Amino acid sequence: MDGIGECALTRLNDQERQEVAVSARVRNLESCLDGTVDCDQTQLSAQQKQEVADANHDRNLQNCLEAFGECDYTQLSAQEHLDVARAVRDRNLQECLDEEEDCNLSSLAAAEQREVANVAPDSKIENRTPR
Repeated sequence: MDGIGECALTRLNDQERQEVAVSARVRNLESCLDGTVDCDQTQLSAQQKQEVADANHDRNLQNCLEAFGECDYTQLSAQEHLDVARAVRDRNLQECLDEEEDCNLSSLAAAEQREVANVAPDSKIENRTPR
């Protein structure tokens, strides 16, 4: 009932066929919640479709916040846009403090630029051309 391999449904009794059907519905729901291509939304109840939509939204928000994977900004609320922008600024500040190449000094506030200069006074970062 793990969905691997062929199953001869004709060899099963009614109870076993029902168990296989339940297992298939559970696997489908898990696929939908995980956002995989194996998802068949036509097999979901209205409540399950909402759960899947919520899971997709949460996954997209997480991708946007972490700058990992695909991020669809059009799916974000106004507050989520602000949260993502803050995460981008925080990540950039940390990259500058850590003297990472991806640091964008020009996007830092003046106080943040001073903080970076104080943390790494001998750093090559203060000589980097802002992007």
